Order: sequence, then structure tokens, then C-alpha cells
Amino acid sequence: MKINPEMRFPHPVLSHYTNDFCNGEFDISVTAIEESFSRAELTISYSVKLTEPTLVDYINKGSASVGVFVYCGDSYCSKVISLSLLPGKISFAPGALIGRVEMTPAIWSTRDINDFPLEGCHPEFGHGSMPVCNGTILALG
Repeated sequence: MKINPEMRFPHPVLSHYTNDFCNGEFDISVTAIEESFSRAELTISYSVKLTEPTLVDYINKGSASVGVFVYCGDSYCSKVISLSLLPGKISFAPGALIGRVEMTPAIWSTRDINDFPLEGCHPEFGHGSMPVCNGTILALG
């Protein structure tokens, strides 16, 4: 699956590009980049900004996960890395990232959620709750 800002989903997704949620923000910031030239290793420090309480609750309960989709065409690196809501670091093996690298912050469900609440979402999604399958994208940064 290729993730891009033009994607649309049949369920609410917290994003800068949609108005699916009435309130709340989600993004992951790179706070530092450390390169070890002797080991050819790269370490990225990050912090997560998530102000949507339902998604924070699902992550804390283990029903959702926060992370980044990492894509590097030059090294053929394409993977999903789970992160913590607390500031942390990601390390990449020597040669894993060469040239242009795209990192897309995301939150996804880690199990089926039968009653995802629609309060706080755009009225087009209706009222009450809706089912969300395991692996469903819930937010994009």
C-alpha cells in the first residue's frame, strides 16, 4: 500500500488533509539525527504529538499502535516501525537508508474494534459507533 495525502477512507482518519475529526492533532517530529560514520549507522530521535483522546486511549489499551511507514527507493527499504507515544529513538542498520527517505506517521488498529465511537467526527460518518477491522489506518501525519 502506498500512503499519500490524497488517499480517502470510508471511515474517519485524523489527518492534516481531512476534516474527519472535529478536534485533535497528530504528527511525529524529528528532534535530532545522529550519524555514526564509523559504523555507517543512523539514529533518529522523535516526539509524538497526539491530542485526540479516543486514539490515545486505544493506543494505551493496545488496540491501536503509533508508528511510521519508512520508504527508501535507493536501498529498497520499505517497512513499518512501531513507536511509543513517549519521545524515543529509531536506529537504522548501516546502508538501510541512502538518498531520499520518506517517513509517514500513522496510527492503525491492532485488533478489531467493534464500537469505534463517532462522537467528535464529521457528521458524514453518522452517529454512535462503527466497526473497525484490525490493521485499519486511524491517523496519518
